Amino acid sequence: MEVSLGGATHGESSHASHIDDDRKVRIGMFFYVLCDVMFALFMVSAYVFLRAANVNDQWFPEGTQNVDQAIPTALIAILVASGLFYILAHVSVRNGKTGLTKLGIVLAALLWFASIFGNIYYMGHLPFTQSAGGFASMYVLFTGYHIYHLLFGLIFVIGLTVRTLQGRYTAERHLGITTIGYYWYWTVLFGVVGWLLPIMLPGPLH
Repeated sequence: MEVSLGGATHGESSHASHIDDDRKVRIGMFFYVLCDVMFALFMVSAYVFLRAANVNDQWFPEGTQNVDQAIPTALIAILVASGLFYILAHVSVRNGKTGLTKLGIVLAALLWFASIFGNIYYMGHLPFTQSAGGFASMYVLFTGYHIYHLLFGLIFVIGLTVRTLQGRYTAERHLGITTIGYYWYWTVLFGVVGWLLPIMLPGPLH
């Protein structure tokens, strides 16, 4: 049996290297999401500050139309459903249920695509522009950043779906589903935050 320079056998060395590579991927995705979370916290802080300060009564100027929550609620329901199907796939692959894994990933991916098209359409039909006061500016920023998450995530969604349908993930080897899950769940959570803010701290000051 071959022995590596480090003293371990070739098989042991390969196994150790494999574990190290997996850890690097997990840590890399974790820190990417963490940086994104920190930026999102700054955005939420800015929203709260601008609403509280209401400089020159420009948080929600007279004549600015408020948002209708019907479409955002439908869109966030689609995205949350996507996250739930992803959880189904994640749990299924860990238990070796290939069929459920494929079903969960495909449905999650289709709902992700639906969310992209829905959000782009919604942003194109907002009742204001970013120059219509503090609320409008922050709302456009949140909506645009959410769409960025969805579009950037397409790289993961397409690659993950193809690999899943090819049967590349097993109960022992499913690092891709686990790490991309960090990004998937965060995108859903950010969407929920962006949906809740105008409800908990609405546009017009009451």
